[in-house]
Amino acid sequence: MEHVEGTTERRKMLEIEKEETEELRQKYKENAEKERAIAEALKDLKDNFYCELCDKQYYKHQEFDNHINSYDHAHKQECFEKTKVKVYFGPPGM
Repeated sequence: MEHVEGTTERRKMLEIEKEETEELRQKYKENAEKERAIAEALKDLKDNFYCELCDKQYYKHQEFDNHINSYDHAHKQECFEKTKVKVYFGPPGM
């Protein structure tokens, strides 16, 4: 029973109960910067698995690879290349 009473007497302070000191402000600032850096790195990583032609985002390399090798992607790419050639050379019969 003594152990239980000792535990409740020394509870951890809540974030809102702590006095805001310069040290705490610096700690919060560093944590925010780390989180921002992680979010930016994740964004860069996600951009690596984005198919601009099909406007599709993938989060795993295998999913992206499957998409690149799919019929739908190949068909869109073929259509895109045909339209690009038409724009470059003009419509047939010119």
